[in-house]
Amino acid sequence: MDENVTKISQHLLKLKALSDETRLDIISLLANGPLCACDILESFKITQPTLSYHMKMLTGSNLVDSVRKGKWMHYSLNQAEFSGLIDYLGRIPKPENRPVVRSSCCGGMDSCDSQAEQVEKP
Repeated sequence: MDENVTKISQHLLKLKALSDETRLDIISLLANGPLCACDILESFKITQPTLSYHMKMLTGSNLVDSVRKGKWMHYSLNQAEFSGLIDYLGRIPKPENRPVVRSSCCGGMDSCDSQAEQVEKP
């Protein structure tokens, strides 16, 4: 598999993990330092199975590391992975810097623009 495709897939997994409000809140907590699962449970007033689901998403994306200490899991933010995602997002070209590729199927840009005008008019 192409290395670039693999990296994009990894970034998509991270973005999916961050696409939930509770998981974003957990990330915010962990940004202040490692926490025991019991502390996270208390902070959110959620059930243990719900926390396990969210932590599985975050650890599966490598944004969060976990270590078992006794009967409890302790979680910490994986700064390197999180920074890598931020760097990746920062490298996505802004629309004004991205080349537009027009297909020749509709006669090029002039034809596409006139078609768009016709659609916009009632």
